[in-house]
Amino acid sequence: MEFDQIKTIWQSQNSKPMYTMNETVLYRQVIDRQRHVRHFMRVSELLLILVNFGSALFLLSVTLGASNNVSLIVLAVWLLLSGSWIVYQRYRRLRGDHKFDRSLQGEINYTLSIATYQVRLSHLGRWNAIPTGALTLTALWESGKSSWWLMAIILLFVLSYIAAGWETSIYVERRNELESLKKKIDEAMPGE
Repeated sequence: MEFDQIKTIWQSQNSKPMYTMNETVLYRQVIDRQRHVRHFMRVSELLLILVNFGSALFLLSVTLGASNNVSLIVLAVWLLLSGSWIVYQRYRRLRGDHKFDRSLQGEINYTLSIATYQVRLSHLGRWNAIPTGALTLTALWESGKSSWWLMAIILLFVLSYIAAGWETSIYVERRNELESLKKKIDEAMPGE
């Protein structure tokens, strides 16, 4: 080989990046994260739906059969509305799942959209504790329960509000990790 040919080969090797992204491995990692996020999303949605509808039906059966506590009826209606809203949002999310393409960037966008939805749902669950707690306290007050019951319920709702904040922060951290991964993928593959 002549020196010019060797020089050309050497220069072409030097112009290649030091590392290349293994798209297949990265795609599998994105799909694994997507499965993880979708699993938690499904469990969260179904649990919230079950708890809201179950609590509402229990309250309606107890209230309509034994007492006419207006706050309990309002609480039951509130829980039915909350559960219905979650069912509607789940329907919208499932209907929109097919709008993402199956490329690497499409999959990361889809995973990020699920994670963002999970954060919003977690915020809803946290803020929903305030009207639910207020209606529960009003119902207990109307039924003439002792102040110890009221204090215990207040403590329970404060602890659940704090726990919901902790849960939300976990979901926000996961979403931020996905946003960081999306940014790296977009920088590495700008043309796609």
